[in-house]
Amino acid sequence: MTITAIVIALVLLVLSAILTFFMHKTKSKPNSVFKKSLFRVRQMRFFPVVSLAYGFLALTILFCGMLIVDHTIGFARYHQEDHAMFRVMLDRVPYNSNFPLVATQPLDEKTTPRILVIGDSFVWGFGVPNMNQNWWHIMGDELRRQGYDVEVHALGWSGTQTYDHLRWLRDTDVLAQLQPDLIVLGYFLNDADLSGLGYTIHFHDPTLPTGSRNRYGHGFLHPVFPSLYFYFDWRLSERFSRTENRFNNSEDGYTPWAMIERLTESPNIERFETYVVQPMSELLAAAGIPMIVIPVIDAPRELYVSNLQAVTPLFERAGFAVYNPYDAFVEYFSSHRRLRNYMHASPTDPHHGPASAWFHGRFAADVLRQHYSHLLGQLSEFERENLVIEINDWLPHMLQPQVLYKSATSSQYTIHFPAGDAQQAFLVWHRHMRRPYVMLNFRYPVRLSSISIEGENLRSAQIYTLGLNLDLGFDDQRPRRLRERNGVFSVNCGRYVTSLLIRATTVEHAGALLTLTIENQGGREAFF
Repeated sequence: MTITAIVIALVLLVLSAILTFFMHKTKSKPNSVFKKSLFRVRQMRFFPVVSLAYGFLALTILFCGMLIVDHTIGFARYHQEDHAMFRVMLDRVPYNSNFPLVATQPLDEKTTPRILVIGDSFVWGFGVPNMNQNWWHIMGDELRRQGYDVEVHALGWSGTQTYDHLRWLRDTDVLAQLQPDLIVLGYFLNDADLSGLGYTIHFHDPTLPTGSRNRYGHGFLHPVFPSLYFYFDWRLSERFSRTENRFNNSEDGYTPWAMIERLTESPNIERFETYVVQPMSELLAAAGIPMIVIPVIDAPRELYVSNLQAVTPLFERAGFAVYNPYDAFVEYFSSHRRLRNYMHASPTDPHHGPASAWFHGRFAADVLRQHYSHLLGQLSEFERENLVIEINDWLPHMLQPQVLYKSATSSQYTIHFPAGDAQQAFLVWHRHMRRPYVMLNFRYPVRLSSISIEGENLRSAQIYTLGLNLDLGFDDQRPRRLRERNGVFSVNCGRYVTSLLIRATTVEHAGALLTLTIENQGGREAFF
């Protein structure tokens, strides 16, 4: 709730209280102002003062009610947090046009079968604070759980299209360095865009005049009711996308969903096959590397049906098998209403939430196991005892965890906790706590018993855990605070922990080198 809205609400409430008190005391008097009206025309009274007073009270109640609704919806807050997360993730996974590798493991000499996943923001991990919870990472874990010793690497970046993915494979040394045995293309609805080749379908935001203000930065409704502004702005965009009007045509520009429909129409769809799909087929055939296409679904939309009906024959004619998860996706989220709460990264971010990532990871793993097991190496029993308490991902990037030792029972890391003046810019906002924290993510979920944290400049600390919800099958992103005693935080929840959220207070808000000792519950194995 913004300061502007709070000030306006307080002023209106004070004025309403004074007006109500004054009206209650005087309206029964013969000469009371509340028996008068602003003006008369003969015997007709216009705008009785008492009606205006009640109208003002009603508007005050409406305004305060809208503030409560706006705060409850929280769309603007989610939108701001998504952008804050995006800025922090840029430091973790910086864009490299020559090698946009989403690195969660070192690129060592190849010793096992290697799978390369390539795609856009759904592969890059937009809105995913724990890269181990990205769909292609879950795919790799599921294959290893089934007994296939494979490496999974990913190339991805927000806003890229299949043409960009072709360019990475053709114009860089990606294939030579990674030497993949199989490529999985994560195709999304707008990936047939050919803007990179100069064939641009003009895009226009229907809620704004051409060349005007930033979408969320102007107007009366935005500073006072930012979430309601966001909601009605989105609804207006949805409405315009279904009608042919001055905001939705080839001259003035198409709305987002209308633009996606244009991508599968002639001549764009023929150009997509000629300049992207066929060259990709020739390139990979010459390299002897098979590729399959797994469309990425963000929500049940009829647009997926028509879009995939148009692009699937193109890929199949080029020799790429397409495994469409749409029907299974709809069935999965229809099976349990609770799952829909975990479909998206946030109410304003349609990228994968925990349930969508889990679904796609399991779906892709099943496809590879059923149809490409010959490329996955020798099937064997996975050695669970080799799983250690390992931190392989973190936010913000400046933490730079350094391992002192790690094992299945106990691990110790040092982290560089940022100074006070840098915390607001670099710490992670977790939407269930409304406060910023640093985030440490475990390679495999583990059952922890205790965590101790120490440092020369450390005054106090708070630690929360995120973990697997075994009923749902994935990390539900619900934090639990750990109890602390003499610098040791006890973990009594008994669940498999995926992440640590840490907030620390340091001497004079200075940066600090902190040491974390993380212990397992009696040596019990990590979850796998």
